[in-house]
Amino acid sequence: MFNSHEYRPDFIVEKGDDIVIIEHFGMNGDDYNKRKQTKIAEYAKLCKDSHWFFISTDESDMYNLKETLGKKLNQTPLSKIRWK
Repeated sequence: MFNSHEYRPDFIVEKGDDIVIIEHFGMNGDDYNKRKQTKIAEYAKLCKDSHWFFISTDESDMYNLKETLGKKLNQTPLSKIRWK
């Protein structure tokens, strides 16, 4: 719970004190995109702490998810994990 809002991301990965939030946005449409932008802004506020990180993917990432997600994870403390 943060700012009186309960968050339910798709994945949370913890490594020591570091927390990586992963959210997949798999739909499209005006209403969905508005909620998506609101959610991204809220996660950005939540992740101002130096130990919190937010990664998002969408359907365009699915064609090469392993490489795309690996590159995004390498920008977090999880970079020590080998993403091939």
